[in-house]
Amino acid sequence: MEFVLHLGAHRTGTTALQQACSRNAGRLARAGLAFWGPKVTRERGLDAFFTIAGQSETDARAARQMQRIREGVRRDMRALQERGMRRLVVSEENLPGSMVGNLRGRALYPRARARVAVIRDLFPRPPDEVHFTIRSYADYWASAYAFAALRNDLPAFGDLREELAVSRRGWCDVLADLRAALPESPVFVWVHGRTPEILPGVLARMLGPVAGRMRLPEGPVNARPSVQALARGLRLREECPGLSGKELRERLQAEENGESPPFEPFSPDERAMMEARFAAEVRALEEGALAGVRLIGPGTGGRAP
Repeated sequence: MEFVLHLGAHRTGTTALQQACSRNAGRLARAGLAFWGPKVTRERGLDAFFTIAGQSETDARAARQMQRIREGVRRDMRALQERGMRRLVVSEENLPGSMVGNLRGRALYPRARARVAVIRDLFPRPPDEVHFTIRSYADYWASAYAFAALRNDLPAFGDLREELAVSRRGWCDVLADLRAALPESPVFVWVHGRTPEILPGVLARMLGPVAGRMRLPEGPVNARPSVQALARGLRLREECPGLSGKELRERLQAEENGESPPFEPFSPDERAMMEARFAAEVRALEEGALAGVRLIGPGTGGRAP
């Protein structure tokens, strides 16, 4: 059975992809394709595996828990193969790191290599393919903050802005880490926003012809909050500390009128500098700067080789 690992990144359409695959699970199964999204991966403990692995050298209980998670994943993969599944797609954007961790550390997935190397030990063999989507720096950081600040205690964006604007760690560093952790696995990279609708192309390469028959989410999923919604959400968090993330989202969605602009915290000069850096990295990837990493451009649908 082939094994594909989709690692995000956060705020690049990952939730839309996961929803599409989960809602079409029956159609995928009939085509011999299985999908594990966050609901499945977190039930199996994949998101906690890195932390548990770090404790396992000195904590016997953690070592036993780590072994149980590993055995459970491998048992479930064997069961899928016995049922005739020919490909398993695992999508979990928190495996390389968390969005909140990125913001607090002022860097993109600073522990990606160590985290993914540990996760590699979870599966019986390396993935046949790794898929990852990147996004322009100004848009990534703005979207990540607007989304995460509504659910987590973070510094004011003004205290982060300058460091994020000039952060030295870029997407090429993250991709190099993924390759170092999974040297046997080719990495296919997508650019968020390069085409008006990226999801059908990503699904086509991951899943093949069945993707063209899938029912896809309508409209944006987990779109970046507007300036008005972010300000209102931060006030609600202070006024109603017991409000769940779901309740907060529902309140904000009910109040959104589409008139407030999206959260755009960087100055024009900062945005121009960040856009130029991102464009240079995309060009480097197009030119094959990283061995084993392939940038997927518009009009290159179909299955990955």
